Amino acid sequence: GDEDGDGDDAFGDDGIRDVGDANSPPPLPSRVLTFSKVGTGMSARVMERLRTRLGPHMLPATRGARRGAPLAYATTGAAGETPDVWIDSPENSVVLTVKADVRLVKTATFASDFSLRFPRVTGVRWDKPWHECLSDAELERRAREDGGIAVARGDGDGEVNFRFGSKRKNQPTRDERDERDERRDAQKSLPAHLARADVRHVAKRDDALKTLDVFFITAGAGFGADESKRAAALKLELAGLLQSRGGTHSEARHFGNTHVVATKEASTSVRFEAATRLSSGGVDVLTPEWLRACVEAGRVIPPRPKHRLFLSQSTVDASQGRLDVFGDAHDEDVDAEDVLALLESDRVARAAAAAAARRE
Repeated sequence: GDEDGDGDDAFGDDGIRDVGDANSPPPLPSRVLTFSKVGTGMSARVMERLRTRLGPHMLPATRGARRGAPLAYATTGAAGETPDVWIDSPENSVVLTVKADVRLVKTATFASDFSLRFPRVTGVRWDKPWHECLSDAELERRAREDGGIAVARGDGDGEVNFRFGSKRKNQPTRDERDERDERRDAQKSLPAHLARADVRHVAKRDDALKTLDVFFITAGAGFGADESKRAAALKLELAGLLQSRGGTHSEARHFGNTHVVATKEASTSVRFEAATRLSSGGVDVLTPEWLRACVEAGRVIPPRPKHRLFLSQSTVDASQGRLDVFGDAHDEDVDAEDVLALLESDRVARAAAAAAARRE
């Protein structure tokens, strides 16, 4: 399972994916489902490492239907599901190996169809990315084929590879596992662009942009160390500009965000994909140039076509006919950059694909 650091297990959802070209890499999970709660089996040293690793990304659970859960998580809102804290984004979380009672149980408390009885942690997979955790499709397959057996009995060599847990002939001690995990983790570090942008040192010039709360996405999938550092520097620069004019930024996407600002390179990231899915709530994905223009103008300016990386349908609907379906306002002049942005937009691409399909 994918551990939030608060005892709330979750796993990637294979059910909502854009398969795309058969030769292209498989897409990352589009959301994370709550699965179980676990809080035992970890040594004090591991708990301290988890607090250090996950502390900057913890968000308090609150009241309401989603109880403060970030939008990437699918939840039921049940009281028994709610953790002490959420992790702001799955990519900032860690993967756990969990051992439990022999049978899976049907659940209405968690977003998955099945959960675990008496789970406990047997290890932290510091080396494993979040999207390689158990999927809902794999969970359902095991429930169907194994009759609800959560832990296998071995395959002759003493190894059980189920992600619920592991069972070995020569099981290492907890300290040995901790030392092994530390060696693995020493080879990895949190990407620079995922670190918080600390702008407390930036002096506030005025409150011209005090109505803005922006979520930044500056890194794309597969970014290397140097690219990640440049993405982090850009996020820090933009957050500082926003702070100087009285605005705020958030490290996690939530309903209080007024805008999402991203780079074109970030359009390959899970965060960008999630933002476009959530854009039905009225939040477009805009470019850093739009924010810089707002800072320079000292006010929130209406975005032009060249400022939009993604246009939500609710924005088109709210314009009451001022914007067409491609985001072009016919009562405003456009420049060459605006025209190019309109022609390269996802809406034009989808319309062209639909027209080609009709011709076939």
